[in-house]
Formats: sequence, C-alpha cells, structure tokens
Amino acid sequence: VTPIGLDGMRSKVGGFGNHGPAYAIIDGLLCPTSYFPMSFLFSLNFAFTIISALLIWFFFVNKSMASSVILLLLTHLAAAVYSFSFMQESINMLFGVVLYLLLSRLTNRSTHSSWLFLSYCLVTVLASTFRMTHVIWLWGLLPLFESNRQRLWFALVCLFFSVMFALYLAYLLAPYPEGFLAGLLQRATENAVPAVFLDLWSHFVSNSYHFLISFVSIEYYFFKIAYIGAFAVAIYSWRSTGSRIALSVAIIFFLSFGLMLLLNRATSWKEHRYLLSLYPSLMMIVVIQNSRLRYALLVCQLFLLPFTMRRVSQNLDRYHKSYTTYVAEDRQKFDFLRDSLSDASSSMVLLPDRFLVHGNMDVPLLPFVTASGHEVLYQVSVTARAPQVDYALVDTAEHAGVRVAQKGRYALHLLSKPE
Repeated sequence: VTPIGLDGMRSKVGGFGNHGPAYAIIDGLLCPTSYFPMSFLFSLNFAFTIISALLIWFFFVNKSMASSVILLLLTHLAAAVYSFSFMQESINMLFGVVLYLLLSRLTNRSTHSSWLFLSYCLVTVLASTFRMTHVIWLWGLLPLFESNRQRLWFALVCLFFSVMFALYLAYLLAPYPEGFLAGLLQRATENAVPAVFLDLWSHFVSNSYHFLISFVSIEYYFFKIAYIGAFAVAIYSWRSTGSRIALSVAIIFFLSFGLMLLLNRATSWKEHRYLLSLYPSLMMIVVIQNSRLRYALLVCQLFLLPFTMRRVSQNLDRYHKSYTTYVAEDRQKFDFLRDSLSDASSSMVLLPDRFLVHGNMDVPLLPFVTASGHEVLYQVSVTARAPQVDYALVDTAEHAGVRVAQKGRYALHLLSKPE
C-alpha cells in the first residue's frame, strides 16, 4: 500500500508520504478491505489502547498498583480522545508501554541479558519508524553504565546514532518539507547561521509560554501540568532511592520535552500527541514510588472525566458527521479513477484543497493503484519540488485540461500526457 502524500513529496525509498512506511504497512496488513473504513481504524486504535492496559496489568504483581496505572491511563484526555479517532497515537502509546517494560527489566540489577538489551534496541528502532522521536528511548540505557567514562562514550555514540538515524528516516523514508524544522534546515543551508539561533530561541520561548502559561480549558491545561509533576516524582525517586528506572524515565522525558519545545510545536493538541507515549511510563514511576501525586492525579482525572468524555463525544460526533456526509453515501465514489487513469505508468493526481481539511472522509477512499496495478499518487498543491501533475480531480467541470471521466460531484481532467 502506498500512502497518500498530500504535500506532493515522496520518499526516496518506496515513494512514501511524510509519515513514512510504518503506518501504511500496518494498516495495509491488518485492514480486511481495499479501503479503510472508519470502524476498522477506530477498532484498531482502541485495540492498541486495550493491549497497553493488559500489558500493564500482567506486569504488576500488585494488582492495586496495576489498576491505578490503568485508570490513570484510560482517563487521560489524549488517550481517551485518540483511542476513538483516526490519529494513530494509540500505537505510539503501546510502544511506550513495551519499551518501559523492557527497560525496567534491564535496569534491574539482578537482570543481565544481552538478548534483552538487543530486544530493547530493536523495539526502539521499530518504534522510531512510526515516530522518529522514539529514538530518544535509547538514552534510557545511560544509567546502565557504571563509570562516567562509560556514560560519556555511550552518550556520544547514542547522540551520533540518534542524529544519523533521524536524518536517514527523514531523508529516505519520511520526507517532511513543511514546518519549523524544515524551514530551519533551509536557512542553515543558506548560511544564515545567526538567524537559525535566533529562530531557535524565539521558538523555544514561544513554545514554553504556550505549554506552561497559555490556558485553553481546565482539562487541556491540567494534563500538561501532570507531566511536569510526574517528572518531578521520577527525579525525587531517583535521588531518594537510587532507582535506575526512575532516572531512565526522567532522562527520556527531559530530552523529549526539551526537543518538543525546541523543534516541534506545543500548541493545538500537538503537545498532547507528542507526550502521550511517555505518560504510562511516568505513571508507573508515580505508582511504584507510592507518591501522593498518585492519589491527587486519580482524584483530579476522575473529577475531570466528564470534561474528557465531552471531548471524546465531540470528536466522535465530528467523525460520524463526516462519515455520513462523505462515505456512507457512496463508498465506491472514486472507483471511476481506478478505471480512468492511464495504464501506461504511475499517475500523479492533483486534489481539491478541501482534502486537507482535518477529518475529511474522502481521503481513505482514494485508490492507490489503477485497474492494471500501476501506482497512483496524490498532492494538493503544485510546487517546484513536487513531481509533474498528470491529472486533476475537481469538484466542478470548470478546469483547464481535457475531461477524462466524471461521477457525481467529481470530474477527472487530464493535464499532461503521462509517459
């Protein structure tokens, strides 16, 4: 399955869009149909959340602790919202749980296994193909080394690997031409080094303000502050008991949080999506430490549960409205593309701008191959970096080019002769 690159960019390996191959492969392997129905995507995300909860349940011998962690996880705003959405945060949360469980075994002084070490590294690399920043979990191995010299060498190796692996993913598998980081790299290549540092500082200050001070709603703000409190508990646990797993989780959160403020966005739910995979690990540290924060979070999250459920309900209503408007009317609305596109080679189709609207239900219905098996790619804008556009899918009949086919509100126009 080739994912839809709506920015017109393709990876150098596999021709994938800016999220890389991992999501496309897992959806393509698990989806029982040739399109992605809403029920499948929702069920898949919900299943990942349930698997995370089950792993936590079997990990803890003390089931009271397990129940606390699971309750804290399931009543988390982002976990609840994204378990019933198209956004695939649930699988990243599952990776966070698996990596924590492996790391907790590794940091146990009575456990020394090269196979466990290798498994942890392989799972980290696999998780990083879904979200590049999971590579930071490698830094959680730092407390395993006894001497400062060993820690320094490992930190240098880890830094080199993290940067090179991230560049490899970004350059070959998941091109991402938009956003702050892409603009920063562009200015760096133009030798505007002072502007790069100024932009970094400005972006960091702006993100820090939005995360720590900007108030959207009580539930939205509470769960941001909960991360800071849990991080403080992890630091306290390490300083008071020497817990290596607490130190590992603290290092991973500190680096992830800092990287988010420096290079990513801490607004518009981006911060909750970015940090959600770390929440189970932080909560397990809080519960194991038996911190008072455990009970404070439980009380607050249960108090905020009606607000959380309102968010979930609003999200489901929005998706259901989109589904009934665009999908339920005609699931075969784009089948005419499969039969009308050129059979001579791959085709690039220009889509209407509204395909970029969040929650658009037409996107999962677009065919990825022609009737003869040739690849179909999509974009929503024509840029100098984008490939040659062969066809345009338009809402009306008024468009430059020769009309090839039409069904309902959509018409396919030929813009250039495919090779």
